[in-house]
Amino acid sequence: MLGCNRLCAIAVVAAVIGIASGITWGAMTGFWIFTALVVATTLAYAGVNYSYTIESLGATPKRVSISVLLILITVALVPVYTSAFSAPQSGALILAAITTLSLGWAHGTMEPSGP
Repeated sequence: MLGCNRLCAIAVVAAVIGIASGITWGAMTGFWIFTALVVATTLAYAGVNYSYTIESLGATPKRVSISVLLILITVALVPVYTSAFSAPQSGALILAAITTLSLGWAHGTMEPSGP
């Protein structure tokens, strides 16, 4: 398992890279580079600790496929909301996320719980 010291060092390096790129190419570019580094670090951390991740999330093939489907629905709804409602990109992303989260909640609530 990756220790906190290494993980904290990786977080500091990501922050320094984000700040340096923000100074060089603009604040939003630095923000997105920092965000991409944090997401990549999170995915790598989950991959290195795969058995712990699967166990703690209670991931089954059905849950994983539903999660992937909900993410794809969110990505597909953003251009629909942008073009249909003339919403800005950030508003369309937030609306798509809210829609998808409500669909996931409804699915989780109505899913039969039995053997």
